[in-house]
Amino acid sequence: MPIYKIPLTKSLSYRQTKVAVIAAFVIGIVLSSGQIYLDYFSQKDELNKLISDVLITANRAAFHAAYNLDSNGATQLSEGLVSNVSIVSAIIYDDRGGMLGLADKPSSTQSTPFKRWLFGKPQTIEQPLFDNIIYPTPVGKLIVVVDPTLAADTFIRRSAVVLTSGILRNFALTICLISLFYFTFTRPILRASQPIQQGITDQRIPMPENHQDDEIGVLIGAFNDHLAIIRTQHQQIKGSNENLEKMVEARTKELDIERQIAINASQAKTEFLAIMSHEIRTPMNGILGMAELIRNNPRHRDKAEYIDAIYDSSKSLLVMMSSALDYAKYEQGIFEIDSSSFNLHGLIHGLIFSVNTTAEKRGIHLYEIIADDVPAMVVGDPEKLRQVFLNLLNNALKFTERGTITLTVDRLSSDNGDTVNLKFSVIDTGIGIANQSYEDIFDPYSQGDSSVARRYGGSGLGLAICKEIVEQQNGLIDFFSNTGVGSTFWFTLNFGVSKIDEIEHNEAPTVTQKNNTSLNILAVDDVEINRKLLKGQLERTSWRTFLAGNGQEALDILYSEQIDLVLMDIHMPVMDGIETTKRIREMPEYNGMKILGSCAILSSDMRERCLTAGMDMVVEKPLDMNKLSTSIAKLFPEILSYTEPAIAISNNGLIAMNILNEHCATLGTKKVKSLYHEAELSARRLTDQICTAEPDNHRLISGFAHALAGLCSNFGFIALGAIAGEIQQRKINSTNYTMRLQVDVQQLIECCEQTFEGLPNAISEL
Repeated sequence: MPIYKIPLTKSLSYRQTKVAVIAAFVIGIVLSSGQIYLDYFSQKDELNKLISDVLITANRAAFHAAYNLDSNGATQLSEGLVSNVSIVSAIIYDDRGGMLGLADKPSSTQSTPFKRWLFGKPQTIEQPLFDNIIYPTPVGKLIVVVDPTLAADTFIRRSAVVLTSGILRNFALTICLISLFYFTFTRPILRASQPIQQGITDQRIPMPENHQDDEIGVLIGAFNDHLAIIRTQHQQIKGSNENLEKMVEARTKELDIERQIAINASQAKTEFLAIMSHEIRTPMNGILGMAELIRNNPRHRDKAEYIDAIYDSSKSLLVMMSSALDYAKYEQGIFEIDSSSFNLHGLIHGLIFSVNTTAEKRGIHLYEIIADDVPAMVVGDPEKLRQVFLNLLNNALKFTERGTITLTVDRLSSDNGDTVNLKFSVIDTGIGIANQSYEDIFDPYSQGDSSVARRYGGSGLGLAICKEIVEQQNGLIDFFSNTGVGSTFWFTLNFGVSKIDEIEHNEAPTVTQKNNTSLNILAVDDVEINRKLLKGQLERTSWRTFLAGNGQEALDILYSEQIDLVLMDIHMPVMDGIETTKRIREMPEYNGMKILGSCAILSSDMRERCLTAGMDMVVEKPLDMNKLSTSIAKLFPEILSYTEPAIAISNNGLIAMNILNEHCATLGTKKVKSLYHEAELSARRLTDQICTAEPDNHRLISGFAHALAGLCSNFGFIALGAIAGEIQQRKINSTNYTMRLQVDVQQLIECCEQTFEGLPNAISEL
């Protein structure tokens, strides 16, 4: 064992004391400097905040002085500004550059270069004077000169006191601590270490007197015990080394197995990437090739066919990218199950209708068979169910060249009074699935064998997405298949029993006019097509209709026309419906005027805000003729009477047929076609604006989504309006906001296409 020798001299304590004193001096300077440093920035922040608060307070007064060309008020305001310790001068100009007020602070002290170095040079701050409510254009400007060095003397005096007191305080504290530590710790330790200094290493260190029970005694006892422990641990280390060698050997074998698994997974993803690269390259080649033909010959007679080819290739590319995004969403746990009452029969009918066009082009017969005991209305997640159906049906269409595809729904006997257990099957007469592909058919990045992928294409993610959706809802999904004969994919899900029977029909509310009193109605909505719809609905009556695009336009009309009723949209630019209502209620001459608010997404909190602002009634969009007439009758009982309906008319999954039917009855088919064509153009434009907006521009996206939701509510585009409402309500600080927004935008694009593909048929049926 080595011998440690520490030279013991009388100068040891002197050197320690000298080092301690120097350290105390340095620490005192460092700590005091740190405090001065913090005070410096605190002083600057306080000064900046003070100047900012003063300018914010003075801005409105300066605006009124400039707006009214009040020289006396401007002078007084300037003098008040220069009374601030750091403001040297203040000048107020009008919008033509004329000076309205000027004040300068007399120079009492001369700023030194040191103060300038600390706080900087004087700053000139120029602020335009405007008020968005009164007059949005600047009516002048306020210029102040700020000299931060005027507040420097207080800081310098305080810094000197802090520095001096810090050094003295730390010096005194150091002397006390040196004395305390020397008599308490240093001297006993030096005495106890004398045997080691003398080279006696095979004996225990003797315990110092009067230190058996204190920290020094504990330290020396622990050191003595540690000598024995070292000998024991030496033997244990030898045994541990032997065990470690055995563990390393076993772990190496496990790593070899895991490495092979990782290689297999990497190979599967490599094959998936190769397939996706091929699938993406095919439509991209079509898009680029056709685009090049059009660019080289923009007037070619087959230009329309080229554009159709570009459109088809783009849709194919979009479907593949959507599948990849969907699976990435589910793989990362971004999965929410909704629960709402919906028409299961209507959902299936709509799906079959949307897919049937593709099937007919390929000569495939598409059938649906719904058992008689399957209820029409159930409670569950219709959008997730729709996605599973679309994936299975598109899969069946892809792998079926001729024959039939049948979607069946059966009720299982394992349900109870509160839930219904249903089995869904998609049966095709396609190529079938080879036996060797059974085990990994639902795995991601898997698509049978490479020959199938090359021939039929696809990303291989559709079935994996279906499996995630079904199993997340505690359902089962499986299949059976015969090569060359066909395949049957089936899954089971539990649904709640809906207490609402929305399939029954009843008469709409009956509204009759008691007398010939005419009403002047002002319709306020920021979406032009909504205003046209309201005007068309009201044209069949003898009432006069006025239109406004925002709250300010509505106020301008009220000043010139005698209005009896305002149909007020809540969310509008320039001035929203709530603010407009407050402005109207502040004017006594409009106390008797009725205000009917409308909103696409009406919460209890929003309803309370509207009523508090002064609205007489608030209703949720869409404002069909029945709801509009009934609401007006409630506000004007002396003019109109009405009877309430017992049960509402049903809607299908995409388009509210009751609203469309009511519009046809009210406006006539010809005008409905024209209005709905404009509505389609507006909806597509808003959808494109949402899709092309930057994801972090939440305010812009929310505004477009609000406009789209309101339009869809008025025209009965149910699914499209629901997705727009979700985008509008999505909070930018929510978890995975960007990924959720991408999913919503993708659903918005698909739903927009589905809605307007079926719109002409829906109008023709009526």
